[in-house]
Order: sequence, then C-alpha cells, then structure tokens
Amino acid sequence: MPLLNSSTTPHLAAASVRGYRELLRKFNRDQAEDIKSGALLQQAKCRVLHYKRSKQLKEPHDPRRAFSRLLDRVLKVKEDLSQLKEDKKELLRATYAAVRGDITPDAAVSASSEDALFGRDGAFRTLVLAGVGAASKAFMQILSRTEIEGGHHMQAALQRPPGQALITVSNHVAALDDPLLTAALVPAGALLQPSALRWTLCATDRCFTSKAATTFFRAAKVLPIDRGQGLQQQGMQAAQQRLSRGDWVHVFPEGTRSLTGRTGQAKRGVGRLIAACDTPPLVVPFVHSGMEQVLPKGSAVPKPGQSIRVLVGEPIAVADLQRTAAAEQWPEHVLYAAIADRIGHSLHALKARLEGVPVSEVVQGATPKQMLQEESLLPLVEQEYIALSHPLSRSTTPQLCNLSAISSRAAQHVPAQPFTWASQCYQQPSMSAA
Repeated sequence: MPLLNSSTTPHLAAASVRGYRELLRKFNRDQAEDIKSGALLQQAKCRVLHYKRSKQLKEPHDPRRAFSRLLDRVLKVKEDLSQLKEDKKELLRATYAAVRGDITPDAAVSASSEDALFGRDGAFRTLVLAGVGAASKAFMQILSRTEIEGGHHMQAALQRPPGQALITVSNHVAALDDPLLTAALVPAGALLQPSALRWTLCATDRCFTSKAATTFFRAAKVLPIDRGQGLQQQGMQAAQQRLSRGDWVHVFPEGTRSLTGRTGQAKRGVGRLIAACDTPPLVVPFVHSGMEQVLPKGSAVPKPGQSIRVLVGEPIAVADLQRTAAAEQWPEHVLYAAIADRIGHSLHALKARLEGVPVSEVVQGATPKQMLQEESLLPLVEQEYIALSHPLSRSTTPQLCNLSAISSRAAQHVPAQPFTWASQCYQQPSMSAA
C-alpha cells in the first residue's frame, strides 16, 4: 500500500511548510541574538576604554606648578602671535615689492658682495674643511664606535648628476652633529674638494659673534640665519641660491636642538627651500643616536668612546607635492607645510627603525605616557558586557552600567601596549547604550 496518496499529500505538505517556517523563525531569532550580542560586546569594549582613558590615564596635575603651566601657555601664545606677525610682514613686503617692481630677493643676494656671504673656494677654505673634516672623521671612526647603515644612499647622492641640488635632513641633538656626522658620511677624498662638501645654516648669535668666528665659519661653508627674521631673510635666500647652482645644503628641519632626544616637528623653512627649487632636489634623510652623549648639555669638549649609530634612508619624494600644489593652486605656506610634514614623518619613521621602538616613542610630545593593554581590560569588558546584557540595564546613562564598580579594578591594571580596537572606540563621541 503506498505511503502517499491523494488524501495524505496535502497534510504532509502543510506540515512541511509549517516546520520550515518554524525553522526559519528560529534561525532568524538566533541570528538576531548573535548580532545583539556582538553589538553589546563592542559597546562594552568602547565604554571600558572611554572610562579608562577619562579616569585612569589623566596625568595628575601638581597644583604647585599651576603658575608655571600658565606661564608656559602665555609664552606659547606670545610665540605664536610673534610668528603670525612675522608672516604678515613677509607677505606685506613681498606684495609691496611686487607692486613697485622691485628686484627679487635672489637678485638682492646677487647684487650684494658674494665674497662677504659665501667666501671663495681657495686655499684657506680647503685648509679649514680638510682640517675640520679629518679631525671629525678620526673622532668618529677611531675615538668612537660608529655604525652606519644605508650609507650607499649617501654615496649615490654624492654622485648625482651635475646641476641637481642635494638637501640632506637629520635630527639635531648636539652642537657638533655637524661636522661630525657629515664627515663620517662622506669619503675621505671628498674632504679635499670644497665644492663637493655641504653648505649648512647656523644662527648668527652662535656662529657669527666676532670677526674671527665669521671668517672661520664662512670658510667652513656656513650661512648665517637670524632668529625670528622669517623665511625671506638673506640667509634663506643664500641657501636657495646655492641649491639653484646644484650644491649640497644640509638642514636641521627641527630648527633647533632637541633637549629630550626625541625628534620634533619639521619647520616650514625646509619646505620653503625645496619648493623654491626649479627642479625638485634630491632629499636624503638620515637619523642618528648617541650624539647627545658625545657633547652633553653644558660640555665644551666632546667625549670619546661613545657608541654612535647612523641610519641613512632612501630619498624622499617631493615632486608629487609640487605637482599637486601647481594643479590645485595651493598657497605657498600650504606647500611649505606639506613638504615639511612629509620630511618630518620620514625622519620619525627612520628614528623609530633605528631605535627599534614604535614611532610614538621617538616623536616629541606624541602620545600619553601610558597605553592600554587588551589583556588587562578583558575582565572589565566581560563585567561591563554582563551589565549591559541584564534586562534592567536599558538606560542610556553610562553611570548605570556598572562603571563605578570596575573603577577600583581598573586602577590596578598597568597599561603596556595598545590593543586593536582602541583607536576605533576612542573616536566615538558618545558611549550611550543602543
């Protein structure tokens, strides 16, 4: 006897449809529960992170230093206002000169006596450069333990085509970074060729304080820079003129020495020098470690026997920024800042690679002293998740989500490394429940 006939088939079909619908509803309920559970877990993570950052990572303020902090802020505002005033003066001078049809700053440098600014490649310059260079090279290679990585980038730059300008950039921690480092990077034979060696910049209140010092530093191919005189001063125009002739100019983009050993932000001056070149120059970065021990703060004589490491990076591309600036008609200061930022990022990455640490640990004033560790916060996330999953926890007020109960536990966890969802959660302005 057949199992299926005309009377049983409709009943079986209806039962199958009902079973299928029930199975589908159960699947949808399970899927909704999974989605809700994942959302609550993510929300718990974000809340714990927000609470941790707002309550535990705040650096305690010493009320005794309130006045000094206020004074620092006032001085910073005054410095910013002074820089803004200088920028406005430069803009007004350039506009006024363009309206009157005056000579350009380049022509002003050319019209002045080049001997007074650049000196001549004669016997005295050769003697100064060879003597200082040989002594610096001996100190770095014989009296110190110097390791150079990526030196082939510098050798290739020194063999660049005639007429192409070269700009080297590096971090700055000691008064003798130049000439010690530049002497260590060039071959010994180049020390006898003044035209193959670098020009560099130095503040007038440090290097040009007397007639004898001026004569010496001019022979050493050092250009004077007046602090606070802006980007259009004669020293900057002189450096631009040397680059237009295809010379090598070494620049410290930070503008001053770092007192902490960390690398600061690159200033717009280096961007101005690069942007002013008709043909994009070759920009070679290098970073170093250990020079702060060679000439510590307050010392007048370098200390031998130190370990010095130098890392030379690949040339930094800037032509794309210049093309974009020309196509989109960027203002000059925007282009200067964009080039300076790229150079600063390159130096930060090289310094982190040299030290074997994250970038955040080599950038001056980059991140908080403490970072969050995922493993230490997992118990807190679990407790917060349970609180959010409870039927009574439906309020959007974060204080009702058991955050106060975990405050004592959160204080016991010492942060070490950032975890994956930290930045994603921290950017959320609101931590309210769904």
